Amino acid sequence: MNGLEKKSKLTLQQQIAEQLEIQITSGELQVGQRLPSMRALGRQYDVSHETGKGAINILQEKGLVEIIPSKGAFVVNSQKQEITSHGLIGVVIDNGEGTTPKDQLHILFGNILTAVHDLADEFGWHPVSSYVSYTDLQSRAQYLEMLKKIDGLIIVNLIDVELIRLAQSRDIPVVALMPATIEDLVDVVGIDYIRTYFLATQELIERGCRHITYMDNPKPFDAAKRRWLGVKQAVAQYDGDDIILDRLDVTAWTMGKYQEAVEAWLKEGNRPDVIISANDHMGVVALNELQRAGIRSPEEIMVLGSRNTSVCELSHPTLSSIDFNYEKLVEIALKRINERIQNRKEVNMRISINGHIVFRDSIIDTNRD
Repeated sequence: MNGLEKKSKLTLQQQIAEQLEIQITSGELQVGQRLPSMRALGRQYDVSHETGKGAINILQEKGLVEIIPSKGAFVVNSQKQEITSHGLIGVVIDNGEGTTPKDQLHILFGNILTAVHDLADEFGWHPVSSYVSYTDLQSRAQYLEMLKKIDGLIIVNLIDVELIRLAQSRDIPVVALMPATIEDLVDVVGIDYIRTYFLATQELIERGCRHITYMDNPKPFDAAKRRWLGVKQAVAQYDGDDIILDRLDVTAWTMGKYQEAVEAWLKEGNRPDVIISANDHMGVVALNELQRAGIRSPEEIMVLGSRNTSVCELSHPTLSSIDFNYEKLVEIALKRINERIQNRKEVNMRISINGHIVFRDSIIDTNRD
């Protein structure tokens, strides 16, 4: 296994560290040379990312390497090396009024947390995460305690801008990641919702959908408005083609409310070609309610989710969904935090990428032979 011995008394990370140390002391890896990333070491030695991370940490403790934020681990002169510690970066999931269950929030944004933990070391950070509701006094107090410890902050699903102001008042650089509210007072990294939902809707129309139902919460969140605008703009392109677009509104971000809304909507006799839902939970509930009503999916009604979370593979049929490339978003956010620390006077940036559809069984694939 790439020079590693399974039966060795040394752990895998110790063996990797030992091999790298030999390369350093022999001069094969010279002072100033960059080591492979934690992830690259994992691939090279066929071990986990955490094992590669452990090997680098061993070398750091020995004073053989220095980890420079946003650049990686570099060989240093061990006689002059001063061990530098990582900073703490907070990752906060904004729960607004605190009405969304934490287990659902974790499913919606768990991919982001995973990406932060996977990439943080490469940018010189130790991540700590929390769910925050500004309107809840206890939650806000816990957030203030977090701000005392961290050097950078990523706020996911930003709803209350007061969370930003509290951090900025303590001179903590902040990035809003996939914010529900967009303000000019902070760096924003997110999805171009208008373009993403425009392209997704256009793809469905090109696949023959002529009656489209869009399912979302009618509250005027910025992201919700942009999703809806993207869908409408795509349909408007086909003016004269008799394409029908309507909405299925849900009053709260809970599975129970999704079920009630879809059940009542189906009883009214609605039968579109496709349901585009604002998140994967809505899509899964729609599939379940279609099945209960004796309606086949995708043959009679297709369903598209959003966020491409783990629940997509657990539904029957499996749920097609819009993927947001969380790893790329997190990479951009971490890089921006480091840039902000180096130059705190930089103007705020707004960086957006497009999502794309991951096709599964809930949409008929007309491209198959």
